[in-house]
Amino acid sequence: MKRTIPKSVVTVFAVWCSLTAYAYDVCVDGIFYNLDINNKTAAVTYEAADGESCYKGDIVIPESFIFEGVTFSVTSIGRRAFCKWKDKGKSWTLKENTVLTSVSIPSSVTSIGGGAFLDCKRLTDVDIPNSVTSIGDSAFYLCTGLTSVSIPNSVTYIGESAFYLCTGLTAVSIPNSVTSIGKSTFDCCSGLTVVDIPNSVTSIGESAFSGCYRLTSVDIPNSVTSIGVHAFYGCGGLTTVDIPNSVTSIGHYAFMDCRGLTTATIPNSVTSIGGRAFYGCSGLTAVSIPNSVTSIGSGVFSNCSGLTAITVASDNPIYDSRANCNAIIETSSNLLVAGCKNTTIPNGVTSIGYEAFSGCSGLTAVNIPNSVIYIRSGAFYKCI
Repeated sequence: MKRTIPKSVVTVFAVWCSLTAYAYDVCVDGIFYNLDINNKTAAVTYEAADGESCYKGDIVIPESFIFEGVTFSVTSIGRRAFCKWKDKGKSWTLKENTVLTSVSIPSSVTSIGGGAFLDCKRLTDVDIPNSVTSIGDSAFYLCTGLTSVSIPNSVTYIGESAFYLCTGLTAVSIPNSVTSIGKSTFDCCSGLTVVDIPNSVTSIGESAFSGCYRLTSVDIPNSVTSIGVHAFYGCGGLTTVDIPNSVTSIGHYAFMDCRGLTTATIPNSVTSIGGRAFYGCSGLTAVSIPNSVTSIGSGVFSNCSGLTAITVASDNPIYDSRANCNAIIETSSNLLVAGCKNTTIPNGVTSIGYEAFSGCSGLTAVNIPNSVIYIRSGAFYKCI
């Protein structure tokens, strides 16, 4: 124990601490804690108020410790506990921790706070015990050395950017206790090749797997109802995506630049496809749009240079089905699918939408009717 605090001054410690360089209540065996006197619990924290000092080597966190005759149970790892950072008043600057190699988390811990291991680059593996129920935002952000992580069934919440830029991770199994994959949870995990998404998950959030370019396949379970903006953006290794019948919306840019994607099945449950959802998917050769779809954003299939056919359900009142179609055309009421190698735009179409035929390099002829009064920017960009 390096420093103790008499019980008589615990109530004024927060004020006293603000006048010093320390950010902890007590240090026991080289680990710094903040204490909850009433509940007799402790949270692992950092030493200095500006986060300049940091833990080194292999750290073993105990389940409990004794302070002034009272046993405290270690129940959480606090915000930025093992992160190295510099306080700059209203903001703070991250400084990578290259000296922490491993941390043993006891079964008494129920939560891992935001940024707890942020930028701990030499941390290679983390065994999260079954007692943990939540992993905070950015908890393992920039842990580039992390190669494996075991997430137990006790975890119900994984925060935003929790594993952002963990480029060393190759496989992740998400437990069936988790109901949603949040914003940027595995964003830029470029080493990730396998992801197991359980039936408990109902939504895949914004940029959840964006930039996971080594991901070759993903099994989206029937429980998922929405695929968020940029969800699989830049996943160039993906070759097939089977979207289940439970999904009702595909977000903007959801599969943008998935160049390896050759097949995408859009089920009858989908009612909306966001703008540029399949932009740059040059490997796609054919797409079938069901009659359930009533809204398509601009540029959905822009730069899909391999696309030769779009099939639209014949009884869909919103869309006009044509042979060999691969572009989006806008009308005064909604959006129609039309056009590719030799395109005849039907009478009644009043405008050709933004980037409607952008990147359609196979386009050789377009017949535009007199009803068209406006051609929007980028409509025929790179049609060469």
